[in-house]
Order: sequence, then structure tokens, then C-alpha cells
Amino acid sequence: MLYHDESNITILVTTRNERVAERIYTNVQPHQILPLTNDMCWDIIKQRSGFKDRNDKEQLMGIGREIAQKCGGVALAALSIGFTLQSMNFDEWMKVKDSDIWNEPVSNDLFLPNHVLASLTLSYRHMSPCLKPCFTYCATFSKGHKIVKDDLIYQWIAMDFIKPTKLLSNMELCERYIVQLLGLSFFQQPVSPKTSEAYYKQAKFFTMHDLVHDLAISLLGDQILDQSKQGNTRGSSCQYALLSDCSRPLELCLTSRAGLIALRFVDCCRSELRGAAFVPARSLRVLDLSECSIWRLPDSIGQLKQLRYLNAPKIQDKFVPECITELSNLIYLNLQGSNIIALPMSIGDLERLMHLDLSDCQKIHELPDSFKNLEKLVHLDLSYCYKISDVSESLQSLSRLEHLNLSCCGKIRDLSGAMSGLTGLQYLNLSYFKYFGLQVLVNLTKLRYLNLQSSLNNRADEVEILECVGSLSNLEYLNLGSNIDLRTIPESIGNLRKLNTLDLSYCYNLQRLPGSVSAINSLRFLHVTDCLELDKSTLPQNKNSTTVLLPHFVVHAGDGESSSNLSEVEDKHPTLLDISRLENVKSAEEAKRIKLVEKQSIEKLELAWTRDAKRFADDREVLSELMPPDTLEILTLNGYNSVSFPSWMMSIATYLPRLRDVTLGDLPSCNVLPPLGQLPNLEWLEIDGMGSIRKIDGGFYGGRSAFPRLQEFEISRMDCLEEWNAEDGLNELAFPELWWLSINRCPLLRFKACSPPGKHVIIDSSDQILLSSWENRGHVSASSAATKRLCVKCSEAPLHKWNLLRHLPCLTRLEIIDCRDLTCGPTDLLQCISSLQELIVLDCKGIKTLPESIQQLSDVSKFMAVPNMWRCRRG
Repeated sequence: MLYHDESNITILVTTRNERVAERIYTNVQPHQILPLTNDMCWDIIKQRSGFKDRNDKEQLMGIGREIAQKCGGVALAALSIGFTLQSMNFDEWMKVKDSDIWNEPVSNDLFLPNHVLASLTLSYRHMSPCLKPCFTYCATFSKGHKIVKDDLIYQWIAMDFIKPTKLLSNMELCERYIVQLLGLSFFQQPVSPKTSEAYYKQAKFFTMHDLVHDLAISLLGDQILDQSKQGNTRGSSCQYALLSDCSRPLELCLTSRAGLIALRFVDCCRSELRGAAFVPARSLRVLDLSECSIWRLPDSIGQLKQLRYLNAPKIQDKFVPECITELSNLIYLNLQGSNIIALPMSIGDLERLMHLDLSDCQKIHELPDSFKNLEKLVHLDLSYCYKISDVSESLQSLSRLEHLNLSCCGKIRDLSGAMSGLTGLQYLNLSYFKYFGLQVLVNLTKLRYLNLQSSLNNRADEVEILECVGSLSNLEYLNLGSNIDLRTIPESIGNLRKLNTLDLSYCYNLQRLPGSVSAINSLRFLHVTDCLELDKSTLPQNKNSTTVLLPHFVVHAGDGESSSNLSEVEDKHPTLLDISRLENVKSAEEAKRIKLVEKQSIEKLELAWTRDAKRFADDREVLSELMPPDTLEILTLNGYNSVSFPSWMMSIATYLPRLRDVTLGDLPSCNVLPPLGQLPNLEWLEIDGMGSIRKIDGGFYGGRSAFPRLQEFEISRMDCLEEWNAEDGLNELAFPELWWLSINRCPLLRFKACSPPGKHVIIDSSDQILLSSWENRGHVSASSAATKRLCVKCSEAPLHKWNLLRHLPCLTRLEIIDCRDLTCGPTDLLQCISSLQELIVLDCKGIKTLPESIQQLSDVSKFMAVPNMWRCRRG
């Protein structure tokens, strides 16, 4: 049920059945229908229809349950019909229940469940007349396509579906239509369905469930030609076409081209675009070439006088034909990623143009003089146009501009004059933009989004600029990340009463936050990842506030209270979540209540206990109830102090198959490793401070084909680790793709049977590995053959005892850093390093010259002697 708290934040309260039902629905794959109980369907309908707040709910109870039964246990059906019932009275609920459509075959496809299509069709029939064509038009996107929000809006406008009113503009109406389609579940987002409506408006793209797409296709009938379905069948007079070959003449695909108004080419990257593929359709309003291979945009494009929307990215030629400026009705133009060096000189003739995307056009140097005539421009993207300069005059007259992206525009030095007239700007991205001053932000009072990531030049500028930022009272999103010289934030930041997100990630030298941050009641997301110098005590605590700051959530025990504040996370569904001070959780039941496993939006999770701090509950019992959702990709555990892991960790590949990054840090008591080797997508692994682990063996691998995709592995501070067998216990080598292995401060570790795996191996303060030796078994292991580079740091063992070198026959580079003893026998050493191409000796204190045995390497063609550094390279 949706309601608003005192902070005007929309919160979704659901029953257990609703949570389970929506979790099932979130995981539905195309054409996969998972059964729900009738009670679950009824819970979804109640939530979507606003049932709890209705005055007539007693009369509607029985009717609603019958409708839920007709949904056939399918969440999609319940979601769409529930939203439709929201605005209906008692009589209309009755009509929905008694509709004949529940019993009539809606589709000839026997594999499509009728109850699903019936509910979707009923929802469609009750749409407003203006929304219906907007929905059916979405059938022109192929199944599974990510529909970009802004692109869709401009296509709707181009098709004349949007009729502005005295109160609402085209864009505002489109925003409302998108919210309605999301509410009906006709659109889906790659986020939790419990996200508030405010987030829907910020979403960048959507998808359509396959069954919803099928409905749209069926409603269009002969109005659409999808060549991927109909093969070479020539369409009759249709309005929309999806074609699979952009090199073939259009008349070979369509009998009549006169009525065609929207044309999209799908999966045509292997065929080169020809003008004949689209020119005969003189009535075209929408032309999407985004999946075509475009060497040169044909000159004949100028004949499409009705064209309003043109998506033509990644043009390989240096120029756009001048005739494109004859498209006087064009409102949208996307040339993203093209090799063009200039725009047509007459680009200003496109007086109706509202959206222009030139992002990643890295060879454009300047904008033509006529650019300033594009006075209706609302959206301009020049990001990653590295060479562009002198845009100030071009921007000055764009008074309607709302969205401006200048990220990574390295040569633009003066924006002060240009920005003075852009008072309507709502979105400004100046990330990695090094030449701007305080005056750029003056008068931009309507700004809602500001990105200054890695943009602040020096400490003097920072103070002035950030004070100015504090006056942008409408700001909702502020990114100051990666400004490494940033040390403090001014108190004026507290003036941003609408601020929802503040990103300070990777501000390595940031020392403290002002107390005024705690006064921003609207703040929901505060990112301080890798703020290494930050005094964490200055983070907003919000102990007595309804505001919960994410992704960094600190657990507080509460004096004299029976539970901690962990329950505040229960109804939050972030993408990133970092929960620290878990020692303050007073019982495992508290952890269970937040139902972490049902937070399907979470992709990155960090769980941390404070080492040596007093616990209220056993770490293992708490972690057992904090099983993450199967959407998780990045998992970090810090400070865990139990001897073993809970069952979900010991079957981690079953529960978290998408994991690609795992960090286990500072787990001093744990004496067992989970079977991480069976994670199919794991690419990065760090194990640090697990001082009770003695062996790395088969239990860590978990079976055959261990660590199939692992590329980087770091292991450190393992004081008791004595043995590592790089085979999985079944005479199969693990780590087939390992590129980088770092072993640091493992003083007792020896390798058994095989050398350390990995192409690039770093051994730091771990001498027993160097001293390891074993009998050759008549073959070179894949592990040994894989090691091309070895770096040895801080070794006390003399070089002539480094037996490991004998087992690295393919070693091409050896780095010796801060080692004490380079004595060696000439014969043995030459045998060991016969494949060596490069030897680097650095910071080896007390060693004034290289040993003679090294200097006498017969095929060294270049020798450099630098104070405290030697570099030998074979010819």
C-alpha cells in the first residue's frame, strides 16, 4: 500500500504474500509464467488498486477475490489489472469480473495463457484514448529491446500522438504516460518494483515483457511488418516496419511505401546502409538506423521532408551530407559515436530541432556559426568530444536548453558568457571538465542535476564553487566524486533542501562533513566509497529521524532498547547497500525481519562488524539471516568473527550464481573457506586477514573446473596458512584464466606439487613460497607455463635458494624489489632463468652492484645502472 510519511517520501508497505509474489514476478523470464496462489494475486491487486484506503472495500472484497482467481496465478496479470482497478468504482469492478473476455480466446497462439492476455487486454481497453497509440507503437521495438526513455518520448511527439494542453506540455504529458505504463506493468525497469514513482521519472530505459509485446503486436495487426517473423513476405500497406537488411531496396520488402511512417532496422550491423532502403517512403517521420553499419549517410536522406526523428549513430565518414539540413521538420538527431570532423555549415536551418546528441564524436573541433540558430534546442550532449572548443557563442542563444552534457570536453576553456543565458537548465554534467569557474553556476537556479566529478581544479576554486552550489535550491542530485584535493564541504551545502543524492566517492582526502548535512531531510543516498581520510563520526547519524541514508547504513544499538535500528532498512530497496557495525544487532531475529533476500534490486552488498567490539548476538547467527538476493554481483564481508560460515555461504554458488567480485577481510577466527571455486562468474577475489586458515585445498575449490573465470586474486595477512595445492584435488588445475595473483605476508605458505597460478605473480614478505620445491613429475604444469612475470618483494632469503625459479620455465620478466641478499651460484641461476627477457632490481638496500653472475648473462644487449635500480634486458 502506498502512503506518504512526514518527509513526503513514498513508501510501499506490503504483506508477506505481496513480497513473495513480487519477488517471483521480478524473476520472470520471457514466456516463463510462475504460479502464484490466489491469495498472492489478491494481495498484489489490493496493493496496486489502493484497496486499503477505499471506503467500499467490504463490498469489493468478494469481487476482488474472484478477479484474482481469474488471473490464473500469474503476477503479471494481477499487477496490470490491479492498477486498472485503481480508478474504478463498484460497478466497474463488477464489469471487469463479469467480462466475457476472461472466457474468450484472445490469441491464436496456444502457448500464450488466456488469463494473462485477458487481463492485459482489459487494462488496454480502459486506457485513455491518447495513451493507446503510445502503447501500441512500442511494438515497433523488437522483443527484449531496451527502450530509452528520451528516445521514446521524441518518437511519440514525432508521430503526433501527444496533444499538449493549456496546463501540460508535450514532455510533461509523456512523463505521465510513462508512469501509467509502468503502473500497468506494460513497462518494466531493471529495478525493484517497489521503487517510488519519483524514481520512475528518473529512469533512463525500460523493457516490455514478451506477453505485453505480443499484445501490442496483435493490436496493430496489419499496420506493422516485422521481417524477422514474416521472412521475405512482402507487407501490404503498413505504417510501421522492422526490417533486417538495410542494404536492400525497400520495394522488395513492402508492396506499398506511401503509408509507411516509422522504419526501424534491426540487427543490420553486417550490411551497409543504402539510400534505397528507406528513400521511397517519403512520408517517414521516424527513421532508426542505430543497428545499421553506416559508412556514409546517403545524400538521398534530404528527400524525407516529413522526417522528424533520425537516429544515425557511428557514421564512419568524415562528413554529414549538407542536405540533412533540408529536413525542416526534424526535432531529434542522434549522431553519437560518429567519425565526423564537422557539422554541416547550415545546421542552424534545423530550426525545430529539440534534441541533438553528438556524444563521443571525438574528431569534431568546432560548431558552425549557424549553430546558435537552434533556439528550440532542449537537449544537447557534447560529452567525450575531446577536441571541441569555442562553444560559448554557440550556446549563448539556446535559452530553452534544459539538458547540457559537457563531460570530458577537454578544450573548452571559457563558459562564463555562454552559461549566463541558460537560466532554464535543469541538467548539467561537467564531470572531468577542468576549465570552469564560479560564474558558470551563477543564475542556474532551476538546476536539479549537477555533476562536478573530478572537475574542481584547486582548493581556492573549490571553496568558491561549492559555496555557489549551496545556493542552487532546486538541486536533487550532486556528484562531487573523484575530486582528490577536496578536504571539506562548506556548511552552505545544508541549504539544498531538495537534495536526494550526494556522491563523494573517491574523494581520498576528504576529512569531514559539515553538520548541516544532517539537516537535509530529503537526503536518501550519501556515497562515501573510498573516502580514506574521512572522519566517519561526521557522517549523519539520524538516530531520531525517519530519514535513512543509503547506501552506507550504520547500526546503532540504542541505550536501554530491546532492538537496534536495523529495522529501518526493511522497506528500502537500494542497488548498493553497506551495513556496518553489525555487532550492534541485538538478535538474529532482527536480521531476519529485514528480509534481505527479497531485496531484488541489490547488486552490491557490504556487511561489516567492528573487530573486537562487544557482540549482542553471534556473528554466524546474524549472517545466517542476512542471506543476500540472487541478484547480487559484489559481496564484501569484513570483521566477521565466528569460526564457520552459515549454510548459504557454504553453498554459495547455488544461492548467489551472479557473483563476480568477493572480498573476505579481517575474519580472524574463521577456519574454513567457502567453496568459492564453483561460482561461475567470479572474476575478482580478495582474502585478507583470515589468520586461522591453514590450508587451501579441495574444500575451497568445491569440485571440478574451479574458478573458471577468475582473473585477479589477492591473498594477504594469512599468518597460519601453510599449504596451498593449486590443483583441485581431482588432478585438474584450477584458475585457468587467472591473470594476476598477489600473495602478501603469508610467512608459512608453501605450494604443494604446483607453483603459484597466474600469468603475473607477486610474492611479498612470503619467503617460504620462494623456498618451495617438489619433484618434477615429467611434465610442465599449466600453472607453471602460465607464469610469465614474477615480482618478489621484501625477501630475506638469498637468491640462490629461490627454488621456485626452477619451476617457472616460461618466465620472461623478474622484478626483485627491496630484497636483502642477491647472492647466487652462476650455473644454477643461468639454468633457472634461461627464458628471462627482462630483469629489474629495485631498492635492494645495501647492495651497491649486481652480483657478477648476473652481469655475465651472455645475451644481455642493454644494461642500465641507475642509483639503487638495475634493469637488464635481453636482446
